[in-house]
Amino acid sequence: MGLSLRVKLFGLFLLPLGTLIVSQGILFLGKYGEYKTYQSQRDNIELIASTMNLITELQKERGLTSIYVGSGSNRQAVDDQRKKVDALLPAELSLISRARYLKMDFSAFTGALNTLRSQVDEKRFDSPQRVIDAYTPSIRTLMGSSNKAVNQPTIGGLGKVMSSIAVLQEAQEGAARFRGLVSGAISSSNRLKEREAMLSLIKDFESIEINLNSPAIIYSAQSRETIDKVLQSGDFSLMKDALLEVFGLYATSTADVVQYKTNYDALWASASKVVESLNMVSQNELKNLLTRSTTILRSYVREFYTFMTIILVLIIVLVIMGLAFVSSIRKPVGQISSTFLSIATGSGDLSARLEVRAQDELGRLAGYFNDFAEN
Repeated sequence: MGLSLRVKLFGLFLLPLGTLIVSQGILFLGKYGEYKTYQSQRDNIELIASTMNLITELQKERGLTSIYVGSGSNRQAVDDQRKKVDALLPAELSLISRARYLKMDFSAFTGALNTLRSQVDEKRFDSPQRVIDAYTPSIRTLMGSSNKAVNQPTIGGLGKVMSSIAVLQEAQEGAARFRGLVSGAISSSNRLKEREAMLSLIKDFESIEINLNSPAIIYSAQSRETIDKVLQSGDFSLMKDALLEVFGLYATSTADVVQYKTNYDALWASASKVVESLNMVSQNELKNLLTRSTTILRSYVREFYTFMTIILVLIIVLVIMGLAFVSSIRKPVGQISSTFLSIATGSGDLSARLEVRAQDELGRLAGYFNDFAEN
């Protein structure tokens, strides 16, 4: 069965409308892809910020535990710090579970951490160095998760800044390991005797300056100023002096128990300021990135609603115009068809005339019929 004239005309009218909708739909899908990338990027920034806070607190627990093992003091500080770490774990688990690219077994991580704490409580560690070595894999696991988030696809020019965060993490870890190992050694009055431990200590200190002065790092002017102040501060100088003292005793003394000139409380306080300053730089940079991503996401949402409103209005207007267009053709054609049918069947009124409503082709056709009927 053939299609009616109305259907054909309406179909012809819908063709450009469909083309418009499809082309705009393709454009929308592209924008939606960008929106999802920004959304994923924002989630990654939140994950990195949360992970770095957890790393910072776990680094502090490692250092305090090192002092506790070395001196037998500060047990309450260790317990309090454990509570701070535990308070951050639920939020970290929630963010990690949303990141599908992470294959981290968080229950295994917390299980390993609890086992490590039990070993500390059972006094299985005989030196601060052993504590540092035992805690570091857990911290490195968190840093690995953060680095995976850093390396996810980015958009809007944020990738280089996020990569800089990974470099800053290494500098912070170097400062935190140095703090824990040297504070633990000084608190126990024990000389570092192992060559590997001494080399590791030097490497940790060097990583601070090397990473913070890396030309690949992109920071805001405020963050760059903060880093410069850290490197030129008395706190950093005290860390350097402590390193020289530890190395001097390692190279010149043969005694196991030595007397350090550096006070471990003062060193801990100074090194903690350095670690916290570096974490603050990271958090500020991540906060700026998060603000930028959130602002862009909101603009995409506004664009989406604007786009949908425009498309809806266009569809309504075009449908109304289409119906009017179809009606303007179908009605006179229907009138002509009915008149001819009436005449053809022999029941028509030969005096009937068609109304000429316009001077277009249909109007002229009606006029020609009237002329024919007159003659």
